[in-house]
Amino acid sequence: MVVASSPIKQRILVIDDEAVTRRVLGLALRDAGYDVEEAGSAEDAVAMAATKPFDLALVDKNLPGMSGLDGIAAIRRASDKTVALLMTAYPSLESLEQARTAGAIGYVLKPFEDLGKIVDLVRMVFTDGGKSAGVERTFSSVVDEIRRLKSDPPEPSRK
Repeated sequence: MVVASSPIKQRILVIDDEAVTRRVLGLALRDAGYDVEEAGSAEDAVAMAATKPFDLALVDKNLPGMSGLDGIAAIRRASDKTVALLMTAYPSLESLEQARTAGAIGYVLKPFEDLGKIVDLVRMVFTDGGKSAGVERTFSSVVDEIRRLKSDPPEPSRK
């Protein structure tokens, strides 16, 4: 009797200091069939990546201790095959360029409006290594959103 081997799941590391964000994102990605591990700091993530490399790291920009940008660079030094997406609630053109310099292939805005879109983005990354127009659009759409907010800032909330 021949037993069919199951396909190797892509390994994803979700790095965020907010446990709820890690768990929700991790659950959505596990439900989509990925092997997901979580880290609450960039330091923990770098140690995990050095032990067993990941295919993808989803990294929050603002972490205690080592920043997410420095974490991406360190993870990529430990495993140059790991691709990274930077997550942030505070987008700026400067951090966008820093993300690219650190080795991120995309930028994900928080809070997440639709986890399905993140899962779709991850699928695109694994389909062609992040070279698709869809992944590159994450950078372009963030640039467009930043420029829109600068030209038409939201009105302050009234209490």
